[in-house]
Amino acid sequence: MARVREEKQTELFAHFLDRLKETKDADGSRLFDSCVVSYGSNIRTGHMLKNGPAFIAGNVDGKLKHGKHIQMPEDTALCNLWLTLLQTCDVPVDSIGDSDGRIEKLFG
Repeated sequence: MARVREEKQTELFAHFLDRLKETKDADGSRLFDSCVVSYGSNIRTGHMLKNGPAFIAGNVDGKLKHGKHIQMPEDTALCNLWLTLLQTCDVPVDSIGDSDGRIEKLFG
Protein backbone atom coordinates (compact mmCIF):
# COMPACT_ATOMS: atom_id res chain seq x y z
CA MET A 1 0.00 0.00 0.00
CA ALA A 2 2.86 2.40 0.77
CA ARG A 3 4.19 2.01 -2.76
CA VAL A 4 0.84 3.00 -4.28
CA ARG A 5 0.71 6.07 -2.01
CA GLU A 6 4.29 7.06 -2.92
CA GLU A 7 3.58 6.66 -6.64
CA LYS A 8 0.48 8.86 -6.35
CA GLN A 9 2.37 11.50 -4.35
CA THR A 10 5.10 11.54 -6.99
CA GLU A 11 2.52 11.89 -9.78
CA LEU A 12 0.89 14.81 -7.95
CA PHE A 13 4.26 16.50 -7.44
CA ALA A 14 5.12 16.09 -11.14
CA HIS A 15 1.73 17.59 -12.04
CA PHE A 16 2.44 20.53 -9.71
CA LEU A 17 5.80 21.14 -11.43
CA ASP A 18 4.13 20.95 -14.84
CA ARG A 19 1.62 23.57 -13.73
CA LEU A 20 4.46 25.85 -12.54
CA LYS A 21 6.04 25.48 -15.99
CA GLU A 22 2.73 26.30 -17.73
CA THR A 23 1.85 29.30 -15.54
CA LYS A 24 3.16 32.70 -16.61
CA ASP A 25 4.63 35.12 -14.09
CA ALA A 26 3.81 38.84 -14.22
CA ASP A 27 6.73 39.48 -16.61
CA GLY A 28 5.62 36.70 -18.98
CA SER A 29 8.27 34.17 -17.93
CA ARG A 30 7.39 30.77 -16.52
CA LEU A 31 6.59 30.79 -12.81
CA PHE A 32 8.87 27.71 -12.52
CA ASP A 33 11.85 29.85 -13.52
CA SER A 34 11.54 32.23 -10.58
CA CYS A 35 10.84 29.81 -7.73
CA VAL A 36 12.36 26.89 -5.87
CA VAL A 37 10.43 23.87 -4.62
CA SER A 38 11.73 21.21 -2.25
CA TYR A 39 10.09 17.81 -1.96
CA GLY A 40 11.28 15.17 0.44
CA SER A 41 11.13 13.96 3.96
CA ASN A 42 13.10 14.34 7.14
CA ILE A 43 10.99 11.79 9.00
CA ARG A 44 12.98 8.86 10.26
CA THR A 45 12.79 6.31 13.06
CA GLY A 46 13.47 7.90 16.41
CA HIS A 47 15.00 11.34 16.64
CA MET A 48 17.93 10.82 14.29
CA LEU A 49 18.02 12.35 10.83
CA LYS A 50 20.03 10.09 8.55
CA ASN A 51 19.84 9.75 4.79
CA GLY A 52 16.89 12.11 4.33
CA PRO A 53 16.24 12.57 0.60
CA ALA A 54 15.26 15.95 -0.84
CA PHE A 55 14.30 16.77 -4.41
CA ILE A 56 14.89 20.36 -5.52
CA ALA A 57 13.06 21.85 -8.52
CA GLY A 58 12.64 25.33 -9.90
CA ASN A 59 15.18 27.66 -11.39
CA VAL A 60 15.47 30.72 -9.12
CA ASP A 61 16.55 32.84 -12.07
CA GLY A 62 19.13 30.26 -13.20
CA LYS A 63 21.03 30.18 -9.92
CA LEU A 64 20.66 26.45 -9.13
CA LYS A 65 22.40 23.60 -10.91
CA HIS A 66 20.05 20.75 -11.78
CA GLY A 67 20.25 17.24 -13.15
CA LYS A 68 22.54 15.56 -10.67
CA HIS A 69 22.41 13.50 -7.52
CA ILE A 70 24.34 15.00 -4.63
CA GLN A 71 25.23 12.85 -1.66
CA MET A 72 26.28 14.91 1.31
CA PRO A 73 28.61 13.78 4.09
CA GLU A 74 26.76 11.83 6.77
CA ASP A 75 26.82 14.57 9.42
CA THR A 76 25.57 17.37 7.14
CA ALA A 77 22.70 19.26 8.76
CA LEU A 78 19.45 19.31 6.77
CA CYS A 79 19.22 22.97 7.79
CA ASN A 80 22.18 23.60 5.46
CA LEU A 81 19.79 22.87 2.59
CA TRP A 82 17.16 25.26 3.96
CA LEU A 83 19.83 27.95 4.52
CA THR A 84 21.12 27.51 0.97
CA LEU A 85 17.64 27.77 -0.54
CA LEU A 86 16.70 30.81 1.54
CA GLN A 87 19.90 32.62 0.58
CA THR A 88 19.42 31.65 -3.07
CA CYS A 89 16.04 33.36 -2.92
CA ASP A 90 17.73 36.48 -1.49
CA VAL A 91 16.41 36.02 2.04
CA PRO A 92 19.01 37.74 4.27
CA VAL A 93 19.79 35.00 6.82
CA ASP A 94 23.14 33.83 8.12
CA SER A 95 21.90 30.62 9.73
CA ILE A 96 18.81 28.58 10.44
CA GLY A 97 18.42 25.89 13.07
CA ASP A 98 21.62 23.84 13.28
CA SER A 99 23.00 24.94 9.90
CA ASP A 100 26.76 25.39 9.64
CA GLY A 101 27.14 26.44 6.00
CA ARG A 102 25.76 26.52 2.48
CA ILE A 103 25.68 23.61 0.06
CA GLU A 104 27.83 25.04 -2.72
CA LYS A 105 27.35 21.92 -4.89
CA LEU A 106 23.84 23.21 -5.72
CA PHE A 107 25.22 26.09 -7.79
CA GLY A 108 26.36 25.94 -11.40
